[in-house]
Amino acid sequence: MSVKFYGVNLQKGDIQLYSQGIPPEVTNMAVGNECILHPTNMFALAIMADSDPTHRSCLDIKSLMTVGLGYKFTNKKAKKSKAFQEFIETPNLSPFRTFQDLLDSLAFDYMTFGNGYLEFASVGKSNHALYHMIARDMYIKPKKIGGAIVSGLVESYHQIARGTGNEGISFRALERNEKLKNAQHYVAHMYQYTPASSYYGLPSYLAATPNISENVLIRQHGIRFFSNSARPDMALLISNGDVSPEEVTKIQEQFSSQHKGIDNSHRLFIMSIEGEHSNLELKEISKSLDGEFLKEGDKNRDEIARIHGVPPKVLGISSAGSLGSGSETIGALKNFIETNINPLQSKFENFVNRVCMIMFGFNPGIKFYKIDLTNKKDDAIIHTMLSKIIDINGMPAMTTTEVREKWDLPEEPEGALMLKPQKKESIDKVDAAGKPKAGVKLDQQDKIETLDEENPKPKPD
Repeated sequence: MSVKFYGVNLQKGDIQLYSQGIPPEVTNMAVGNECILHPTNMFALAIMADSDPTHRSCLDIKSLMTVGLGYKFTNKKAKKSKAFQEFIETPNLSPFRTFQDLLDSLAFDYMTFGNGYLEFASVGKSNHALYHMIARDMYIKPKKIGGAIVSGLVESYHQIARGTGNEGISFRALERNEKLKNAQHYVAHMYQYTPASSYYGLPSYLAATPNISENVLIRQHGIRFFSNSARPDMALLISNGDVSPEEVTKIQEQFSSQHKGIDNSHRLFIMSIEGEHSNLELKEISKSLDGEFLKEGDKNRDEIARIHGVPPKVLGISSAGSLGSGSETIGALKNFIETNINPLQSKFENFVNRVCMIMFGFNPGIKFYKIDLTNKKDDAIIHTMLSKIIDINGMPAMTTTEVREKWDLPEEPEGALMLKPQKKESIDKVDAAGKPKAGVKLDQQDKIETLDEENPKPKPD
């Protein structure tokens, strides 16, 4: 039995990881529920995520840099809403499952499967729940109109996995302008577009699956070599010697027990045979470990990182001819953030804000933090320059409040005694009738400034 995995025929026994196909009960349930099957083997993608170190590192880096650095809500209503804040602290029945945990799971699923699912429900006006659903087990039932399938429209989502019964668990697909019904569970689905399916997405790294598969086979080759596989590496040739069958058996036992395994490496071998012109020769049949396998592994590693779009230096890989300077690493990281991470963050922000708006009736304006590629000293210099650039109305390009918001600082400094402005003392020297106040002597200028319209000239002293 073999499993074809994107152009690579993987024989059962040669590679156990990918010999696990879709469980028959899952396939039967999906077909029985009139669900559309995935365009690829999601179970294989799930196992592949833990099969190659470079691939796993790329998935972790992209997930972490997209949503894992934390978030903030730009809408003040999100900070003032007690129900919303309670939901963020405990988004579902699990007291240890935080909102950040849900975002991390959603992002890793999206990077691994090209699909991400969230289940949300509203019970009453303030009791809301949000759950992550693994993309591997989610299937889509298409919408039908007049008995015909409408491409791209979803009737319902089905969670089909071991332990979910003969029919799985069904969830409604929320349509536009539809209000949430009490005690009803819905599924929100985000996916990376692929022309291979009208309902599901596919991850962008699929072009690297042959490289990942080959790397697994190369590692298995190395493991078998170091565990002394049945392949003969050396031959002992005896010429002009009288060797009995008992001695041949003894030589075989000696090689298998005293000169086999890592613990017996570099062990001295001594042997004597009868015969005046006897000769012993150890002849190499095959090389110990072909260096081409190591080169192939490095080539696959670089190809996997390139298809993921992750700079090799971010993975700790130094290529020949590179400068190895910090500026080169920062430049590669900056390009990676601008071309890969920023678009992903915008997509996740739109998706999560939309889900929250459906549940609470307002957009919380969630923003994910980005990696700061500059230090505080450089930022302070730039902000000082921007504060001195003013428009025709005298307004600066960036105010102190905007700087504090960008650095995620409190609106007002904490722990410092702020000088409050003194109350303006009255400088009036005359009362309501225009007469000098007690103890106040008016000079000529004061008289001019306190004239009224009926008596435009100052009176003589």
